[in-house]
Amino acid sequence: MLRRHVDAHVPKAVRRLADLLAEHGRTDEAVEVLQAHGSAAFVADLLRAHGNIDQLQALAAAGDERAAIELAELHIERNLLEEAAAVLRTSAESGSRSAARKLADLLSKRGQSEELRARSEAGDKFAESALNKLLADRADLVGLRSRADAGDSEAARSLARLLAQRGSIDEAIDALRSHTSHAEAARDLVNLLRQRSRIDELRHRADAGDHNASGALASLLEQRGELEELRRRAHAGDGAAAAGLAHLLRERGDIEELQTRTRAGDTFAANSLVRALEAHGRVDEAVEVLRKGALAGDKDSVKLLIDLLVRNDRRNEAAAFLRPRADAGDRDAARRLSDLTNPDDGWG
Repeated sequence: MLRRHVDAHVPKAVRRLADLLAEHGRTDEAVEVLQAHGSAAFVADLLRAHGNIDQLQALAAAGDERAAIELAELHIERNLLEEAAAVLRTSAESGSRSAARKLADLLSKRGQSEELRARSEAGDKFAESALNKLLADRADLVGLRSRADAGDSEAARSLARLLAQRGSIDEAIDALRSHTSHAEAARDLVNLLRQRSRIDELRHRADAGDHNASGALASLLEQRGELEELRRRAHAGDGAAAAGLAHLLRERGDIEELQTRTRAGDTFAANSLVRALEAHGRVDEAVEVLRKGALAGDKDSVKLLIDLLVRNDRRNEAAAFLRPRADAGDRDAARRLSDLTNPDDGWG
């Protein structure tokens, strides 16, 4: 039966037969079976599983990347770390990214910062990342600062994290300032500026087009109740400011301004207006605000309208609004209608 499946090139059967042959010391035959039946990729796995180090070495020396990785793993299992590193170096230098990644990890675990540094300077990104992690684990501020000053943004991020953990927020900010072309470093900088309430610097970055800075600035302005600046920024097209303004107006119960902004097409204001009206018992007005948006094709307005109606025990009205949409083929409406009319739907 097994042979029949092997002859039909069934992968599981081929590998099973190869395993059986290897278990009986017939490794050469096992390799031939795998190669003859389209499973040559599993040769290295088989050799490692059965500890055939000589054959793995021969394949690795011939340039087989998978064999090199499996040989290195076998060496590591046997605590032959120098041998593992040597195999990985050769494969990495032949262009294997997998070997380069594994070598960087091995060097990092062994604390071999000098080789990691040399490989990093030669352009090995895996070594660069491993070195930065090693320096961070050692809390090596001097080493990280040196790399950050040389233009390594990941080192700058690690340095800033360590400084921030020690309470040196201003130093952390300084470490990141020259790395803002790196998206994640720029995001880290904005988070620290927000933490220190550096509004002027956030404003400068937001005005230069940094969307993360816009969000952080709007949040601080909202916390401080800075309505005028939020209005100016919202009028200039800053979505984060518009959202912050709408939320602040809702908290202050300024329904009139929310209505004005809603009529001008501000969706953030519309959502806040609905909540404010509902909070003041003016549910019918809230329904009309959302109904207009829903009839204009705004899917978010449809969802919010149905939620509002259900919250206020107007399920029949919600169903009546959804039914024509569902009948017209709107799947979302059909699903919501089904949920609404199911007595075990968990609504309300």
